Amino acid sequence: MLGSHRLFQKMCLYEESVRVPLMVKTPGQKSARRITEMTDHLDLAAALLEQSGSDPITDSTGKSLLSLAHGQPNNRPRKTMYAAYDGSSGCGFAHRMIRTSTHKFIHNVGDKPELYDMIEDPQETRNYANHPKVAPLQNKLASLLNSWMDQLDDPMARAELMPDQSGEQTKTVDPGDSMMG
Repeated sequence: MLGSHRLFQKMCLYEESVRVPLMVKTPGQKSARRITEMTDHLDLAAALLEQSGSDPITDSTGKSLLSLAHGQPNNRPRKTMYAAYDGSSGCGFAHRMIRTSTHKFIHNVGDKPELYDMIEDPQETRNYANHPKVAPLQNKLASLLNSWMDQLDDPMARAELMPDQSGEQTKTVDPGDSMMG
């Protein structure tokens, strides 16, 4: 992260901060493999419980990584990933994020949002947030993020939705659609 995005600390939700490498070797695993699917730290706990033969935590969103580690297809892939950062010692730099396989929306509490096309711009250098062409996509991601925040009883302000600029009813948008296409 050092120097990326002109920052010197991981006080943000850019990929360099939230994409954490993980190396796991399970009993009987013969070779290493790289997994590019989105995973969560809670997935590691679910994998450890499964490996030990323990019952899964019923109210956890963790999904065991064991099938992926053994080269089997994931029958429950993650469609979204969420993250939160609440600032440094209460300094007020709170952020919330939703990431899909193709896009990332960052809600900077009390500041401008960020929306990135992770396929066309994996370095997150072009912020498309609040551009009229992406209003349906931004609103879909912001709504999903707000729902996640509601589930957690998150005390932070919710992400604002963009007004529909066309005067038409907002269409349903797949977060995997191209942003500016």
